[in-house]
Amino acid sequence: MQLRGDMKERYEVFRQFMSGFCNRQVQLDETIYKSESSTAVRNREIADKLELNKICETPYDKVCVHLRLP
Repeated sequence: MQLRGDMKERYEVFRQFMSGFCNRQVQLDETIYKSESSTAVRNREIADKLELNKICETPYDKVCVHLRLP
């Protein structure tokens, strides 16, 4: 699966892929999105501290994936 185009187009390709994978139509849940977004920075800071202090041995993905449509 290659994601090309603007954010809206990429989201739709991803949504369709996940819908096929789940064998049903999936949609973005705004309540869950808002909850996860409100803690994303804090979670990233915790992951940075774990890596810095050698508590977490495996590097984590530093690419932020934003599901929010513009």
